Amino acid sequence: MDKAIEHLQADTLLAVYHGTDYETAYDMLQNGIDAKAEHYRKYPHWTGQGDKKVRVGLFITTDLTVAKNFGRVVLEFKVRGKDLYPTNANTVDKIRLADSKVKSYYPNSFRPSVSFGLLSGGTESQALFRGFISPKEINKKLYVYDTKWNDMTSEQYLEQYKTEAKDIHKKVVEPQEKISLDEFYKRVVKEEGGSVADVKKSVEFYFDRITSEQEKLTKFIEIFTPYALPTALKRLGRMAIQEFNVEKGFKAKVKAKYSILSKVAVKEFKGTYYHQTSTHAADAILKNGFSIFEGGNQRFTEGVYLLDHDQGHFGEATLSVKVEGNFLDLHADDRGKDWQQLKEEYWDTNYTKFTKKLQTAYPTAQGIMLPTMLVVWDLKAIKEINRR
Repeated sequence: MDKAIEHLQADTLLAVYHGTDYETAYDMLQNGIDAKAEHYRKYPHWTGQGDKKVRVGLFITTDLTVAKNFGRVVLEFKVRGKDLYPTNANTVDKIRLADSKVKSYYPNSFRPSVSFGLLSGGTESQALFRGFISPKEINKKLYVYDTKWNDMTSEQYLEQYKTEAKDIHKKVVEPQEKISLDEFYKRVVKEEGGSVADVKKSVEFYFDRITSEQEKLTKFIEIFTPYALPTALKRLGRMAIQEFNVEKGFKAKVKAKYSILSKVAVKEFKGTYYHQTSTHAADAILKNGFSIFEGGNQRFTEGVYLLDHDQGHFGEATLSVKVEGNFLDLHADDRGKDWQQLKEEYWDTNYTKFTKKLQTAYPTAQGIMLPTMLVVWDLKAIKEINRR
């Protein structure tokens, strides 16, 4: 081990230990380790350079005896050399300076200050780990002090200390896992119930009332702290802010250009419309329901057209379709002129792009009510289909 530390390289794999308290150990075993955020500190750590604190990173050591001095539970896991930093420096320049001072002792180490800290620190031979460890990467064997040091498996520990750690919950995202914002919301909904739309509405409610982006990020982290560790929450929070800004910007831009959208409301609607198509397609629809791609028509890639009458000439078969849901109301007669302008200037020229933007701007809407027809993009709004 000493030889590997003396010749430390970015890809060197080291087994290290971290001593901590019962509760933090339980959290780490359940949810992994996010050592890129300041949330494991039990006391401030100073660099010795004025009043500068080292805020980020997890103290680790390659010496089990040293780790036992810093907590009643010791965890073991493996880290790469590239994720290890000296304990007395918190900037790139300070790390370079620390390296230069001990380079002569460890000329073959890519980060001499880390080699020095791990091999020459005596009772505090340590380094800072800044990276991610998933629960499965933590050694199943750990060391627990209860009047004396005992070996214990992670399963035994989680079972034995679950009462003391009743406020620690399993996260829905692992530390190094990079999921989309929608996937994160789906996992939260799976835990708590409700819908993704409900979660988005809650986020938008708070974001609408906060001006500063930093305050928005802080609020997002506060809301979702039970579900992910800090670094993941920061990344997801920035995505949520960007999505919110895009949607808000789209609404403002389109509403400013088209007076019709300043009057649009999402309206509950229930009624019967009609769909005309070929006999073959009608048989398939009656058997399997509508598909957004039914008919192969480009316009069907974003929604299904339903007429408010059965007198059209779009196919030899007519289906009656019962619809119930929430629709953007562009139907009223007094909006006919506005709708015609919108149709000619925007809808006809780029239907697909416009529809997708409407879906983003109005996430609760399941389609659009037009003067003579309904366009359904959420097929859950179609409740019953019969042959006419």
